[in-house]
Amino acid sequence: MNHPVSIKIFKHTVLALAISAASGTLLAQDVVDASDDDMVIEEVIVTGMRASVLDALARKRNSDQIVDAISSEDIGKLPDENIGEALQRIPGITISREAGEGKEVSVRGLGPSLTLVTVNGQQMASTEGSRAVNFSVLDSSMVSALEVWKSPMARQDEGAVGGTINIITRSPLSYNNTRTNLSAQGQYEQLSDKWGGRFTGNVLTQNEAKTFGFAISANYSDRTSRSDQVVIPGWTLQDPSTNDWKSRGWDDLAAAKGLDYIYYPMDASSRVRLYDRKRWGITPTFQWRPNDDLEINLYGLYSKLEDHDENQTAQVRIRDLVRGNGRDVNDYDWEFDGNVASFFDATDAKLANGWRGYRNIASLRENSWTNKGANFTVDWNVNDTNLLYFAAGTSKGKGQLNTYPVSSFEDSVGFSVDLRDDPRFPQSIINGGGTDDSLMDLRTLSVNDQENKEKKTYAQMDWTGDTSWWDVASFQAGVKYKKDTTDHVQTRHVSNNVSSAGYTLADFAKMCGDNTCVFKDFEYANDTLPPLNGSFTQVDFDELESAFPRDSRETSIRYNESFKVSEKTWAGYLQANLDGLIGNTVYRGNIGLRIYETKLTSSGWLDQDGTISGVVDRKYSDLLPSLNLAFILKDDLILRTGLAKVISRPDQEDLALAGTYNLANETARVGNPFLRPFKARTADLGIEWYFSDVGMISAGLFYKDIESFISNGVIEGGIPVDTGEGIVIFDATGPINGDGGTVKGLEVGYQQIFDSLPGFWGGFGTQINYTYTDSDVSIPYFEGELVYSMPLEELSKNSLNFTLFWESDSFSARIAYNYRDSFLSNRANTQGNPVFTDDYGQLDAGINWTINKTFTLSLDAINLNNEARYQYFLEPSRMLAWRASGRRYTIGLRARF
Repeated sequence: MNHPVSIKIFKHTVLALAISAASGTLLAQDVVDASDDDMVIEEVIVTGMRASVLDALARKRNSDQIVDAISSEDIGKLPDENIGEALQRIPGITISREAGEGKEVSVRGLGPSLTLVTVNGQQMASTEGSRAVNFSVLDSSMVSALEVWKSPMARQDEGAVGGTINIITRSPLSYNNTRTNLSAQGQYEQLSDKWGGRFTGNVLTQNEAKTFGFAISANYSDRTSRSDQVVIPGWTLQDPSTNDWKSRGWDDLAAAKGLDYIYYPMDASSRVRLYDRKRWGITPTFQWRPNDDLEINLYGLYSKLEDHDENQTAQVRIRDLVRGNGRDVNDYDWEFDGNVASFFDATDAKLANGWRGYRNIASLRENSWTNKGANFTVDWNVNDTNLLYFAAGTSKGKGQLNTYPVSSFEDSVGFSVDLRDDPRFPQSIINGGGTDDSLMDLRTLSVNDQENKEKKTYAQMDWTGDTSWWDVASFQAGVKYKKDTTDHVQTRHVSNNVSSAGYTLADFAKMCGDNTCVFKDFEYANDTLPPLNGSFTQVDFDELESAFPRDSRETSIRYNESFKVSEKTWAGYLQANLDGLIGNTVYRGNIGLRIYETKLTSSGWLDQDGTISGVVDRKYSDLLPSLNLAFILKDDLILRTGLAKVISRPDQEDLALAGTYNLANETARVGNPFLRPFKARTADLGIEWYFSDVGMISAGLFYKDIESFISNGVIEGGIPVDTGEGIVIFDATGPINGDGGTVKGLEVGYQQIFDSLPGFWGGFGTQINYTYTDSDVSIPYFEGELVYSMPLEELSKNSLNFTLFWESDSFSARIAYNYRDSFLSNRANTQGNPVFTDDYGQLDAGINWTINKTFTLSLDAINLNNEARYQYFLEPSRMLAWRASGRRYTIGLRARF
């Protein structure tokens, strides 16, 4: 929306910078009139994208840190569904996607678990059983601005090796008048051919004396999306180190082709996933400012995402044919591209009783993720030179992943799989061209539930004292207590072999009128042959659950997959804020030291029944110095530097004392509660040229020397285990602190509104940024006798954001392109394979027409170029998944009162 912005122009630059830095929103909101006699009371009204650019530039320019920002105006003008998608516009930010929308965020090539997320400066709990925050829970309408702090200050919480993302909610007393904003959107999903809705609103009001204010933002959305997928879930390596190298004739096959080892695909499947997602949230804020010396704030946040996820798969099972009943692999026709099988033909094979070559697998996931929290703060100006700050609050995250049922319908048929033309598009033929639903026997049913809960509580007190000593403008000191508890519970409902029940797929086929429902218009390849063309039968989950009720199934906690991790941390800091001269050069910044101590308790079980347990208590501490300096070389030229020591704590699932054991040998495979935090020394150097009030060019170098990364190995000192007869130290393997390495890179950015151009051309503007990230980290991956060198997870060497917009008083249009190149997305998937994601570029667009002062009409589109994600195992010829989510279109009406 086009919010008018009142900007006070000051004679004294230092005063302007101080007020802007203190308010944090000076250029994005109506500014309360000041009483300083030296101020010029000229008022400039700025609206739309110009206001957004001004706000982002002000936050960056006036910060003592290296920071990038995006304002609510900017978020509102982009077709971003959630906060994660909005963040991808910022330099150095990359996102992962699920169900066609952004989920987790990485900063400067370091994974989501190394990124700290805060709301109004206080840490946000995760719903994932790890440090990563699921941004798809958070609607983009909930915030006033987003900041990414790339260099830390001592007074900020420790925990970010990559960077800190700060979510800023609306503050009612930062506005001069009451305002109401409402928005309604209709959303059309191309693949699912379904319409959904999104409704957002916020109200900000104050009393006449401007001593009390209230703000509330609320949102609700409901969308049904579809993801078409082709998946080969894993590849099997056969080499002389495997047990069946000779017994199954792999050695003869490899020798005939002159190979030392071979890979073949385990399965090949076509999947269609339907996501029915509902998201709602509310963020209330109360502000009380009884006088100029006291301000009390109460912030709240509640957001929930529910996901009804139907996953239906047609699958051919190569592994069943080449490994079962002692069959000799040479009985089949194979072709290879190098060491990788590219063609397998068993269409005419005579299959023994029990062969299960073709399966229809259906699963229903009823998932939900919830974030909620409350923060209470008090700012008290004790006197002209001393300020006290008190804060306390809590944040809770809960993720529930309930899967029912996972059903498998199977038939004994021959088939072929052909990847010779393009490994991303396997062609498959079932013997006879297809299979009859009445021959697809129901074989198994299983149910799995898991719950992740994290609770963070904190209390802190800070003091700021102004001083005129040397170049120190003020000193700050503070102390903070934090408690973080994570509970992960895995529940398994007993899996049943129900083949004796006599059901077939025909009994549970979903009906569309008089015909069986099939998936049409599979977004893959028009000439793909069955069963990988998406025309397989849909399963009716209501009928399946009616025949096999969920509550009738025996359940049990999977103790060896459940755990609890608790962390209690005391931290304190001392920071000097600098403002002075070096020669004739003005500089500002801060230097400080943070100290912390964390007490960790990790408990869990090593057997499924919960009889073998363990508890580990330990503590660790460190000193974290930091320095940030900004040199004002000219009025429009700033040189920045930052130095710091930073940490990130390991994921709770890596710290978890849960796993499996061998009581006779006194060995175990578990998580490792003795893991040390990620530690890094960081350096930043940047230059910013503000060549106009709406234009900037920036460039920055960053360097991170990281002490160690998590790898797998022998846990030094073993793990204490309570066997029921006393504590025994088991030899254990699991995550360990491996070798370290460096991450370094370059960020460049350019943004400008061309308002100096005449007429029509003066409405154009652009925002462009590019990030290059590299690392010398090499984590070994062992597979048989082969050793691979693995890069860091989530690190894309190149990422690019480009935005072009045009704006007038009543009309605006924007296109935005976001690109990142290939990266390691998972060190080990469920089959233990490293997963790489190929390069991905997405084009979004939006149009806004301001009908009058109240109403604005918008049209938005996401993924106009219909980009799909391709994932592979180690090299592109070994496909793991191809996923398409299609385009999404929205039409909306916004109102401002």
